[in-house]
Amino acid sequence: MAKDPMQVFELFEFIKARHQIYIAKQAGFKKPWSDDLILQKYRFTNAYRELDKVTVWISKNWRTPNAKDPHLWFAMVVARFINLPETLEHISYPSLSSDKDFTAWGKKFIRAIEYRQNLGELTYNPAYIVSTNGRKMLKHEYLLEQVFTPAWQARDGIENVITRKGATLADLHAELTTIQGLGSFMAAQVIADVKYAQMKKAPDWWTWAASGPGSRRGLNRIICRDKDTPWREAEWLETLQILHERISGMLAAEGMPQMHAQDLQSIGCCEFDKYERVRLGEGRPKSLYPGI
Repeated sequence: MAKDPMQVFELFEFIKARHQIYIAKQAGFKKPWSDDLILQKYRFTNAYRELDKVTVWISKNWRTPNAKDPHLWFAMVVARFINLPETLEHISYPSLSSDKDFTAWGKKFIRAIEYRQNLGELTYNPAYIVSTNGRKMLKHEYLLEQVFTPAWQARDGIENVITRKGATLADLHAELTTIQGLGSFMAAQVIADVKYAQMKKAPDWWTWAASGPGSRRGLNRIICRDKDTPWREAEWLETLQILHERISGMLAAEGMPQMHAQDLQSIGCCEFDKYERVRLGEGRPKSLYPGI
């Protein structure tokens, strides 16, 4: 029998094992929730992003109640750059209809961040690294001036894509990444929220994703080539979509929920790359997990 050119079985076993940890925890079972020593020791995201604690909070408190807000995408930009429910609760949802509203909200945003920092409270979720890109500015001032303001000013173009019949997630990504301070990774995080509220009929809802350094390495590992082999984005996505078809069948056979390409990009490429780094002795994730 010819050797499978993809490590699909190994990848699926990793995805299944990670999801079983989630199920065991939800059922109230005592740890360890896995026999896998790597999964016991290190933190990996859920197989499905919608199950992550922060996403659950954002969905319940910001996304679902405001699903018809034309500026929901902007709120998701704010949500993901902060990515910490305690801070988002203090800021409150940005209900905006004019530049005047935005100016008032911006002042409230600054006050809320400074209030938490003065109390010595955690302000941002360290899961996403937010850089000021060399500018000598406080992070919250940078976000308001260099990210949120340009995003708000670009709202017409973004909202035209979201409401346009037949628009794709790829179209939205292309538009979002024209905004100063909003790179490919964060734009994709915003799309992963917006797609559940306002782009449910996008033709590529299940099949589109954007690559990142970890997911490029991870997909290289899965197709059994050197992890640092460069990719063209179109080639990477085409390969991910082939993998997506194969994993979808395995998920169905196992009775697990289907997984869109953005989740596969995350758990199936980026997180699998982290797992393989530990297994092969190449390094280890920065975050430990209390799974023992």
